Amino acid sequence: GIPPYRSPRFAALLAPSSPFNLGPDAEAADPAIPVFLRLADEGSADLLATHGARVQLQRGDLVLAHIPLSRLEPVAEMGAVLAMSVSQR
Repeated sequence: GIPPYRSPRFAALLAPSSPFNLGPDAEAADPAIPVFLRLADEGSADLLATHGARVQLQRGDLVLAHIPLSRLEPVAEMGAVLAMSVSQR
């Protein structure tokens, strides 16, 4: 089957006219997407790395991270993630 990050569902994220800032990573096989997260506790940010996320900024339970497109759903399903929003810039 087709990988979820190559499905039509995610095509809008990769389009040049997309409002989402993918930066130079957009041409990668599995681009990293900037995502805002609210975590159950401050220590949960370490768990994001197990999904390939790169934490850019953390203030308490709020995190800005770049997460590979193919890992967005698994990260969203983590019990430690209370809220998640894809950055539009």
